[in-house]
Amino acid sequence: MVLETDFAEKAPAEAHVGRVPTNDRRILTRRTEDFHWIERISDLTGDGCFVVASTMQIEYANANAVHLLDLEDGAPPADFALLVKELARAGYFGPGDPDVFVALFTDMLTNQRLRQSGETQLIKAITPTGRHIEMHMTHGRDDRYLLFVRDRTQIFLERQALATALELGDSGYWYLNLETQEFLIRAEALQAHFAPNTFAGNDMDSLRKRLHPDDRARADAAITDSIRTKSPTTIVARLIDDNKEAHWLRSHIKPELDETNRVRSLICYFTDITTQLRVQDELRAAQERAERALKGKNAFLSRLSHEVRTPMNAVIGMADALLHHHNDPTINPKLTLIQDSAEKIVRLVDETLQHSKLEEEEIELNPREASPAEVVSQACAMWNEQATRAGTTLTCTIKEGVPEHILFDDFRFEQCLNNLLSNAVKFTEGGRVDVVLAASGGVNSRQLVLAVRDTGIGMDSEQLKQVFVPYKQADKSISSRYGGTGLGMAITKDLVELMEGRITVRSKPGEGTIFVLTLPIATAQDTKTMSNALVGDILQTSQTAEPSDYSDMRILLVDDNKTNHTVVTSLLGTLVGHIDTALNGEEAIERLKQETFDVVLMDIHMPVMDGIEATLAIRSSHASYADVPIVALTADPQYQQARLCKNIGMDDALAKPIRLSNLLQSFDRVRHVEMQHAA
Repeated sequence: MVLETDFAEKAPAEAHVGRVPTNDRRILTRRTEDFHWIERISDLTGDGCFVVASTMQIEYANANAVHLLDLEDGAPPADFALLVKELARAGYFGPGDPDVFVALFTDMLTNQRLRQSGETQLIKAITPTGRHIEMHMTHGRDDRYLLFVRDRTQIFLERQALATALELGDSGYWYLNLETQEFLIRAEALQAHFAPNTFAGNDMDSLRKRLHPDDRARADAAITDSIRTKSPTTIVARLIDDNKEAHWLRSHIKPELDETNRVRSLICYFTDITTQLRVQDELRAAQERAERALKGKNAFLSRLSHEVRTPMNAVIGMADALLHHHNDPTINPKLTLIQDSAEKIVRLVDETLQHSKLEEEEIELNPREASPAEVVSQACAMWNEQATRAGTTLTCTIKEGVPEHILFDDFRFEQCLNNLLSNAVKFTEGGRVDVVLAASGGVNSRQLVLAVRDTGIGMDSEQLKQVFVPYKQADKSISSRYGGTGLGMAITKDLVELMEGRITVRSKPGEGTIFVLTLPIATAQDTKTMSNALVGDILQTSQTAEPSDYSDMRILLVDDNKTNHTVVTSLLGTLVGHIDTALNGEEAIERLKQETFDVVLMDIHMPVMDGIEATLAIRSSHASYADVPIVALTADPQYQQARLCKNIGMDDALAKPIRLSNLLQSFDRVRHVEMQHAA
């Protein structure tokens, strides 16, 4: 008989011994000895114990019994029927008439006595405080009953926790006794997919038959190996349901050892991971689709960038040629507007492509020994003209202690500086932009520090939070007035972090902005320690280089696009002595065999023989023209392309659209290198 209800917890009471109804001292002595040993056993087990006579009189109750049943008086009533009624009224057995519970208990004890069997009756109860109690009642010798009270709250909670875990985790377990072959399984998580009695038979063979044929041998081997090594193992196998669908189970099998260190049994905890695997497959497929879409987008942007640069080269180049060679105050402002607008189009495409490649992690660093001072000086010189047009003073300071050469990706470093200068010049009309390059730290913590400070419009605290967020600008008025994609600073931050550096910014509205970029110095040369004051200690070092004479130069332009011939000829026509053209690499080599040229301007993508193939052929020819300076003209704005050009033997690389100042600076660089080699 099992009854379940509620129950309450109180302090333990003293053991209660009822009056033994006999005048026989021997019986009394024996009964007292019995109570003594019951008391000892109860102390060891923590169980409560009652001895009840056939008359239903309670002859004995220990302190544990009083405590576990939470009896208010600290002792049980003298009559068992009264005890049952008291507990029933308190709700230990659930709702119902207390007299009915008394009758049930009385009938149960009477039947036990009449049958003279050793059968134990189990009664479950729940205290008012939620403690779970079990009462075990059996008919003993001398026509008396023994009632043991046990607290099963911890066991109940553990079972509830296990049931909850199995339900929520789509899990189950099985147990196999290797000696008796007893097999138990709990698999509620799988019942929805199988017939009602599939796992009711507790049969290991029936479970094994449900395994996928391809997985049975592997599962058997895993169990055998676990028994042999006496160590846990994990296996993933498929279970086939009634609809012939596979359920992937991850099973953790653990052997249990006896006192002789033999494997006595196995217990396996399994989890249905079918849904998890399906979700992973779907996520993997979605990721692959996204990656393909991203690659397709980047491929499209690359083609778009290349195709845009070719006509923009004509627009910007011809406008630049007219500005330099035809000084017409009426036309020049319009030409400048055309040139600036075209450059904005190219910059928009370039920044979008650059950001996409960074997202796809296609950008790789290509460090080399280079001069940071030279990179900074050249970038400032390139932006000086635009700053002057905006009425802005641009200064460049190289502090003492900057290493002559360090190991770094100078192209990426220059790109970061160009982005910083672009913003500084754009937002500082009629003001001042100062660039400072310095080195700080000691032997073990050397850093290259680049600061770009402007006196422009500045930013407030909210705008500063968005400065490195892609496609974000300070506010709508900035976008409408100055344009741009909002990608420049995001690209700069990504590149700096790719170079293991850091970029910070400080700004106030109306007071300007300062960006500080720090990179670790990879060189054996030590540098002087400098304080943070180096950012504020700016010295104006703007100098104008003496004009060079290009009138004796002979140029070979190699490009399959005749519009580009016209652009370069218009830019250099009045400055250089001679310009010859070729439509592909083969024609270029034929021209070099016939004439001597000072510089070859080489397009990359051409029919018949492209610029890469032509350069390799020229450098490996061992002919008199093998060392002719070659400058790449590429519509690919990526620095990987420029790096490739130099790696195969080209002396310099210029990205289209081409401007006159870029061409002349390149001529100066390659001629300077050529003179050094000659010396």
